[in-house]
Amino acid sequence: LGWIAASNEPTISSNNKSISVFRIEGNEAEHLSAFDSSKEPKDLFFKSPLNGMMLVNAPSSSGPNESQLLFSIDGGLTWPEIKTIGTTSGILDQLSITNDDVFQVFGSNDTRVFCTKDGGESWTSAKVQPVGNEGPLDVVFPTESIGYAIIGNNIDEVAQVSNIYKSTDGGQNWNNIPGSIYADRLDFINENIGIAYSEDVIQYTKDGGQTWRLLVHPVE
Repeated sequence: LGWIAASNEPTISSNNKSISVFRIEGNEAEHLSAFDSSKEPKDLFFKSPLNGMMLVNAPSSSGPNESQLLFSIDGGLTWPEIKTIGTTSGILDQLSITNDDVFQVFGSNDTRVFCTKDGGESWTSAKVQPVGNEGPLDVVFPTESIGYAIIGNNIDEVAQVSNIYKSTDGGQNWNNIPGSIYADRLDFINENIGIAYSEDVIQYTKDGGQTWRLLVHPVE
């Protein structure tokens, strides 16, 4: 069971852009809703069959973008609740969920991570790295305070090489963990144990990212 959202261009019958939401179960797709919106859906998450949130972005060619979260409590049929995240120079296109009230929003072409601890009512943001224009490829907070982010360094003949950063204060400050790893995705089950992966390379850590052990590596 899953959900997807798609942006529709104006048609003969409607001069407005719209967003369509579908529920996927097995090989079947059910069209749940469509509503006029100039914003573009970027990410979608359902914490239960009824409760979901959608990250949308209003791109602009001449100024800041505005990002918002839409909330549904009826399985995606309606999205009446809107909470504004803020304006950004880049595009926020990914959600990371810690619990019902704590989640993060980020994008690989925006240098900041936006965090909320009250279900989206208020937001704070901070740059992951003090210099540079790259945004995080992935962000995960296994607890409300402890978070990890990876920023791409280069792509070699094997996979994506990234630097890893850690926050211990809920995303207010980030510190680089020395060294680099193969990673464009992260997953942590608690503040110490996690995996990082890119292409066919998988590594895991048991000490909060200080050291990584190789699990899978491509063999020619």
